Amino acid sequence: MRAAIVVLNYQRCEALRRTLEAARRQRGPVHEVVVVDNGSTDGSVEMVRRDFPDVQLIALDRNEGTAARNVGVAAARADIVVTLDNDVLLTTAEDVARAVDAFARYPRAAVVDFMVLGPDGRLSRRDWCHPRDPDRWAEAEFPTSCVLEGASACRRAAFLAVGGYWPPL
Repeated sequence: MRAAIVVLNYQRCEALRRTLEAARRQRGPVHEVVVVDNGSTDGSVEMVRRDFPDVQLIALDRNEGTAARNVGVAAARADIVVTLDNDVLLTTAEDVARAVDAFARYPRAAVVDFMVLGPDGRLSRRDWCHPRDPDRWAEAEFPTSCVLEGASACRRAAFLAVGGYWPPL
């Protein structure tokens, strides 16, 4: 299975740079990186064009919000799509490979979430999202109805089949 990384950006040029640098360090099945820019005016588009010419850039005229991910996922050609917010860093070179491996082990899975660490490097407390103790369950695999769209991986076909994210109201 091949993977694509789709990064959503709006007005966070330096955060986007760090996210793309971390994406470059991924080993394994990363086939392409796509940036969807939501109409930034802070130099983000120019920075991607200049410093990351291998990245596919989709520059939208206005901020479409989270639904702009739909454009990036549709443009990607890989089986697995990793969706990241512009302030999310992949922390090891194997993060995407581990997600792809999870899909291989669980053929019925549509989405895999990444473990989320805070700026201090400690596990983020996501009690609002799932009532399980994150310290105990951080490395466990379990079904959930919560998806953290800014740090997850999905089967592209499943994403497209359900129509992606709702457009902004």
